[in-house]
Amino acid sequence: GSPLQRPSWWERLRGRASVPERLAALAQGQTIVILDTRDIESKPAVPPPPPRRPAEDEGARWRLMLTEAPAVMLDDVPTMEEALRHLLDACRRRHPELPEGEAWKRIMERERQGATFVTEDTAIPHARLGGLPHPLLAVGLSRLGVPDPASGAVARLLLLMLSPQEDPDAHVRLLGRIGRLVRNETWRRAMLEARFPSEAERVMILSGEADGAAAG
Repeated sequence: GSPLQRPSWWERLRGRASVPERLAALAQGQTIVILDTRDIESKPAVPPPPPRRPAEDEGARWRLMLTEAPAVMLDDVPTMEEALRHLLDACRRRHPELPEGEAWKRIMERERQGATFVTEDTAIPHARLGGLPHPLLAVGLSRLGVPDPASGAVARLLLLMLSPQEDPDAHVRLLGRIGRLVRNETWRRAMLEARFPSEAERVMILSGEADGAAAG
């Protein structure tokens, strides 16, 4: 309660003392501190913000992955393995905390399971890593194409995706999103016409912003 509430004038005239007055009489020379809790009691509790829904979190990670994706020109890269190394290096330049050895091991393990082409000239190599805070993406472009001996295909577009090992379902859904993105002819044309990494990265940023505007 609030100890500062005082009795009425009539009650005081009849000899009724307030709580502070009664405490002072009993203190016998000792110091008593009385707290005024009226402001504390009158303020309503602020409810916590509602938890974010998984779909919202995943959409935010998808947009972050697009807008932060580095791009690499692979015109002078002769092999798929070397192209993947360039893409991993690009990820590490932007995210130095990425464990290079473990990431490379996971990428190669997945590549040995089979080709990751989703169209005749576009591949999405991918791997899951423990402890990764959020998915990462790197984009490689080659006008001449990077040959893949295992499948006999030639990749003009390579999108390396790394995602947290702890959420395999989200990994599959993100792969599906990338697959839909690379089949968009407007997006493909803009990417393949890019002459410099900065131009390709600009296309990725615009893709993420457009997705965010559509979600909003």
